Amino acid sequence: MPYFEYNDKKIFYVDEGKGDVVLLLPGNTSTSAVHGSEIEYFSRDFRIICPDYLGYGNSDRVSSLPVNSWWENAVMCKELMKSIGVAGYTVIGTSGGGITALDLAIIDPERVSCVVADSIVGEYIDKAQIEAEVESRKNAQKELKFFWSFANGEDWQFVVDMDSKMLLETADIEGSIFNDRLEEIKCCVLITGSFRDRLIENIADRICAMAKKIENCKVVMFSRGGHPLMWTRKQDFRREATNFILSCRSLKAERFKLEKQTVDTDC
Repeated sequence: MPYFEYNDKKIFYVDEGKGDVVLLLPGNTSTSAVHGSEIEYFSRDFRIICPDYLGYGNSDRVSSLPVNSWWENAVMCKELMKSIGVAGYTVIGTSGGGITALDLAIIDPERVSCVVADSIVGEYIDKAQIEAEVESRKNAQKELKFFWSFANGEDWQFVVDMDSKMLLETADIEGSIFNDRLEEIKCCVLITGSFRDRLIENIADRICAMAKKIENCKVVMFSRGGHPLMWTRKQDFRREATNFILSCRSLKAERFKLEKQTVDTDC
């Protein structure tokens, strides 16, 4: 199993497929283990890298997570891609992973070619909403507990509690979870979601308000589905994500062709 070292800790990641690199980012409390279906599907056309964040899954544990750990996860992912020699890559992230995907577009603009961010909360945290989500975790059904166990192993309760603590601490801090830097994103971005997402109130308003700050952003919302769209409208999400990535690649190639023609003309 591949690992890379980050801040004296081992980070586990899956590396499957060949071709253009796509970094697949799980949501909060999720790991590469629960994304086997996505890894299998997207690795047919791309090389998929899917990490377990520090403190989750098969990566080393930590005693606590930093506030707004999505940003720290982005820093870690940037170093991961550098360590395995990836010159350019696309990012697909769902829920909390979607936040990290946009963070990467901010901190690694030279290498991130495009981003697909699914079922994200928006730019600002709703404290009441986060408190309700954390409280609901205390009464989680057997299926959700199995999910956490499968994703993180025997100490899943510790991982979930650590994640909940991070969410509550982040909710106490007012301001943009993107550090007011969304306008810096220049690559193409696709944001997807469902109007019926019960975890994110007013999701369409939140996403659209954020999208207005991103120069090249497309929003696709579905009338059906839940949280995340990636799993509740699987085929629709895969179609939208794949078409978007391919269109971005074609656009990039066309821009390169036009730039080359301009250089040749100038010469």
